[in-house]
Amino acid sequence: MRVLVVDPDSQRAPALRDTLMAGGAEVTVASSGSFALTMLEWNRHDVVVSRAHIDDMDGHELCAMLKADPGTRDVRFVLVVGTDEVTAADTAASGVDLVLPASMTGSAILPLVVRLMQADRAPAAEAVAAPPPAPALDPPPVAPPPVAVSAPEPPVTPEPRGVTPAPPAPGVPRIRPAPPAPARAEPPKSYATAVTAGPDGPWAKTAPKAEPARPPAAPARPTAPTPRLGPAAAPSPARAPVPARTAVPPQVADLLKMPSGTFQGSLEVMELADLSQAIAGGGKSGRLILALPQGGGLILFEKGRIVHAEYCNAVGEEAFGALLAACQADGAGRFCFLPSPAGEASSLPRTIDKSVDRLLLSSAAAIDEKG
Repeated sequence: MRVLVVDPDSQRAPALRDTLMAGGAEVTVASSGSFALTMLEWNRHDVVVSRAHIDDMDGHELCAMLKADPGTRDVRFVLVVGTDEVTAADTAASGVDLVLPASMTGSAILPLVVRLMQADRAPAAEAVAAPPPAPALDPPPVAPPPVAVSAPEPPVTPEPRGVTPAPPAPGVPRIRPAPPAPARAEPPKSYATAVTAGPDGPWAKTAPKAEPARPPAAPARPTAPTPRLGPAAAPSPARAPVPARTAVPPQVADLLKMPSGTFQGSLEVMELADLSQAIAGGGKSGRLILALPQGGGLILFEKGRIVHAEYCNAVGEEAFGALLAACQADGAGRFCFLPSPAGEASSLPRTIDKSVDRLLLSSAAAIDEKG
């Protein structure tokens, strides 16, 4: 993996370079956007990690130049931004693949860059060259068919007169009878259920038995009204009808208006499973907001564990599995991770009590069963 780090800071750039090289990457450092463009012309890189503000241009402007060039369009671009340095709309319009906060250390950036490149390296199907057709060979010469030489017929001996010819031999009797003709397939039978087979059902052959008429009950004797000692109570007011609750459709969060300096990007370059493992590996607490074509989703993290999920009126493991299935069916969408402030973790709802790995395995198994 070849990485180009674009950072004018003479102390910050070498630190990130050493961290990426310790992870097995080939790293080159450029101090300006023009120098980065020149180095990309000399040598092809897999990913560019740039700061939001560099000497001669902004980081998202450099990304827009790379995405507009057919020769560098496939290079992944990671933008490291601080607070209020660039808007999410600018990063989305320029084609930035991943946005990382400036507070993230190099050791935390490394696994995210690795996951980004692993998701990009899908095994391409190699075309298998068909073997060349064998050269046509001349057909072997066909030998003329041999001429059959007929043998001389034996002489016919005349039968003596007065001799009766022997009767023909009787035919061999059949031991096994001839197989019977296949039976005609009957239409499937209809079975009556406990309801339809009852006396009132449509298959009843006899009319239901009528119950004997009961004698009319004797009229009740009128009772004298009970005298009231106090004033008559006021009639209770009629209750207003309770309006029916209507289901509120899920709202899709506008991630283009999210604050700058947050971990955000496109689900086309990083799948939800890899994203969840990356946040869990960092032991983070916060809200992962997903904007999908089918609706908005939410996943809550507490110290690297998923404790709650919401999607399309579902919560818990069901919602998390539905989010995984929606992301696999249609990778279009964006994500944004908002870290939780101190003291907010205790007030989070808890509907999931599994580790991230076990949750991913159970959700993947449920998706496979549904087919």
